[in-house]
Amino acid sequence: PGQPVQPVLLQYDCKHFNFSWSGKNGNLRMCLLRMMLQFANFCTVTILDPYHPSQAEINDPVLFANNVRALMAKQLGVPSTEHSYDDVWFAADAIRANVGQDFELGEIKKLYDMDLESLKVLLKTFRQADTDKSGTLSKPEFERALGLSDRSQASLEQFFSFFDTDASGDLSYREFIQGLALLSGKCSTLSQAKLAFLVFDVEGTGRVKVDVLR
Repeated sequence: PGQPVQPVLLQYDCKHFNFSWSGKNGNLRMCLLRMMLQFANFCTVTILDPYHPSQAEINDPVLFANNVRALMAKQLGVPSTEHSYDDVWFAADAIRANVGQDFELGEIKKLYDMDLESLKVLLKTFRQADTDKSGTLSKPEFERALGLSDRSQASLEQFFSFFDTDASGDLSYREFIQGLALLSGKCSTLSQAKLAFLVFDVEGTGRVKVDVLR
């Protein structure tokens, strides 16, 4: 610990197929096949100057690692993220479910107190609800998944809009997780209050009848 390191950068200059074995290219057999069919595959290796840690970095390995990572990201002209091995394992399941992973598991765990296994279970539920295999939930799929058929159309529209935070007209897996976190109480008091009102406003009028609360 605390010794100088030699940062090495790898850049894959791909014209047709990205063979960096990430995302939807994570299938090893398909990756090898497409690499061979591409005929020419290029990789640029850049060896940076040795990085000598300061005394503060010697005393703090996390600071040392973050600063080296920031230097490498700057040289590559790319942002850095907090993706972990859990993100890699989850991404493999997400690809099979045709679901985009536009978040970091660490962020989700912190916000909603969910571990990797919980997210996998929810992914399975999401996949079952996604009957057209689009990778998102439409309004009818959302209604069937939550059993909301007994509500008025206006109430369903308001309920769906509350979950559809980007107003795209479909629910992504991220929005699905956020919604379930609300239903389970893993959110702010204000969000819980808004959701409770929508739950009891079965007619979508913006008002809650007393007999509904009884």
